[in-house]
Formats: sequence, structure tokens, C-alpha cells
Amino acid sequence: MKPTMLKSHAKLIFKFALIGVFSALLAGCGGQDTANPKSYDTYGPIITLNSAGADAIVETNSGSLLIPRENICYEIIDVCEDATSHYSDFIHYTAFEDGIEVFKSLEGMIIGYSEEHSHGNDYTDPSAIARDVYDGHVDVATELGGPVTGNSDDVQVIPVGQAIGIYTFTYTAKDESGNTATLKRVVNVVDTDAPVIALVGGSAIILGEGSDFADPGANATDNIDGEMNIDEEFISYKQLLSNGQQIDVEGISTDFLAEYEATYQFEDSSGNTASVTRWIIVAPPEGEIIDIIKDGTKGAT
Repeated sequence: MKPTMLKSHAKLIFKFALIGVFSALLAGCGGQDTANPKSYDTYGPIITLNSAGADAIVETNSGSLLIPRENICYEIIDVCEDATSHYSDFIHYTAFEDGIEVFKSLEGMIIGYSEEHSHGNDYTDPSAIARDVYDGHVDVATELGGPVTGNSDDVQVIPVGQAIGIYTFTYTAKDESGNTATLKRVVNVVDTDAPVIALVGGSAIILGEGSDFADPGANATDNIDGEMNIDEEFISYKQLLSNGQQIDVEGISTDFLAEYEATYQFEDSSGNTASVTRWIIVAPPEGEIIDIIKDGTKGAT
């Protein structure tokens, strides 16, 4: 798996070396504060998220955008002309244009990573780690906010995963020189459960030829929307022909012998869909015996 914190190892090592050389030169010239050997440490710790999300959140002058983490150039390869480093002001990544993978760059900074999580399942924060040029391992403080929903500007802290909305984990690390770094984990809790449908009446209905028919319909229960009733526009019918083909029809006709399939579809407010079918047979009147039913035509008696 690629590193979750974007940096070019070669560039980072080179910068650390420059810091060491610069510090040595200053010490030799009497220019460095000997009482505080880290007085020229201006680089903050590097924070790495454990199990970072699929998308990097990139902050630009025109706003924030998401770039798939796997598309960001961590090292120079055939497509990537440059690699994104921790202290760089540019993000280098690949994208597909007209089916061709191309190299692209934009001015911005990665401020975090975003991921989706299914509603109703508790979310455990994988946390983060931080390392510093001088101090090595640095403690990371975590602050949780959210969820932020589209219905209210009020931010309420609810157990992560138990409410639809956006949770934000903010990780902060500070080295002994006072340099700080922050990185965010944005968890978008979404509803992925489709409605559960129950037919009104049986899964197969037999009608007498010439009889009246009113579709009993179906009901559904959704984990967010609750009880749902079906609208006629979400009921569709097909006539099943003897040759195995199916044709769309407006409704069930009992004017002739036939077999139909009725489909009931539900969609919840999150866009999750579910459907169920019912088999409907138009049979001869009670007491009449036939040997064959073929696309509505009576056979030999």
C-alpha cells in the first residue's frame, strides 16, 4: 500500500541534511543560539493517518476538492513527471482524459483524507502517528467534531456511525520547538441499506378470466424513512409469452388467458432501491377445463 502521508523521501532527506549542514555552519560561526540548538527548526512534525481514506482533501485558493489518493504521485514513475512532497505547495497526480492517463499538477495543500462509512455501524478511529526532524516520535492529540448534516448548522457530537452526516477528526502534533502540524480525517456516514419490502397478499395470484382485478400492492420499511407506501408509477407489469419472451404492458387484463409479472420498486431518501415481483395468472372460469393456454388463446378442450 502507498504511504498515506504524501512526501518524497529523497527531497525530505535532502532537506534534513541541509538543516544539519546549516546548523553546523552557524555553530562554527557563532551564529546559532547554543542555549537552544533547535532555534532554527522551522519544520513541523509529519502526521500520517492510519488507514487513510480513499480521497485526499486538497485545499486550493478557489476552495477544496477531492483527489483519489491512489492517483497522487508519491514517487516519479513513467506517467508522473514529479512527486508530491510534504513541504511542497503543489500536488502532482494522474487523471484520465479521453481514456488516456495524463500527469497533472495544481497549487494546493493536502489538509486531510475523506472516507465513507455505513450508517448504523460503530466507527473506530484508527488514529494517527507523527514524527519530527529533531524529536522523532511526537504525540498526536485528536479532536472530534460532527456530525454536520444538511438540515442544521448546529454541530452535535453523536457516537460515530449512528447518525447520517459528516464527522471530522482533527489530529494535531507539536514538536519541542513549538512547530505544529494538523491533518484531518473526514468520515461521511451514509445510508447504504435498501428498504425491506413486504407484498400485500401472496407472491402469486390466480384470477378468473373476465374477473375484476385491483393490484393489492406492497409496503416497505426503511431504516431511515420508516414506513413506505408504493405509488402506482413504481409498479410495472410484463406479460410472459409462451416463447419465453416478455413484453411491457400497462396493466393486468383479464379479458384473455395470460401470465403476468408485476414488479414493485421502492427508493429511499438516500437513493437505495429494492424491488420484488409477483406472479399473476389469468385462468379459465371455475369449472371450465382446457388443456393449453397459449398467449391468451384457449387450446383443445
